[in-house]
Amino acid sequence: MHLRIASLALTALMAAGLGLTAQSDHEEFRVTGRAVCLKNGSPGPVADCGFGDPFGIEAEDGALHRLDPTDLRVEILTDERVNQHLLEVDLFVEDGIGKILHLHTIQDGEVVEPYYFCFTCNITSHIPGPCWCCQEEFEFKERPARTPHGH
Repeated sequence: MHLRIASLALTALMAAGLGLTAQSDHEEFRVTGRAVCLKNGSPGPVADCGFGDPFGIEAEDGALHRLDPTDLRVEILTDERVNQHLLEVDLFVEDGIGKILHLHTIQDGEVVEPYYFCFTCNITSHIPGPCWCCQEEFEFKERPARTPHGH
């Protein structure tokens, strides 16, 4: 009986909370540009930033897209094998801050997917660092992008 009452109360609280949730503006889009460091408030060399610092993507048209510094996928921008290239990034932007959905580099006109791989554990990641299983360093890899990107 007490479990049923607790369950009903929890359901009522969750439903009440849903009615109070504000809708935020968000959009998804693709941007082509270069990774930049925003540590000093304006676009600078990406080498000036480390993970946790503010990064952005400066589009070819000059538009600046700020990235969420808590998004773990941003860490790939610290890898010079990635940030030296023109990037094609699919972003989910909410309240003016972007999260990376997909990231590709453009090399000699070809769209390439950078990723990290652990051969021991057969684990693929889009975040550099140690393998989550064996703790050996992931190996950097690249492959042709799997999805059409208009190039």
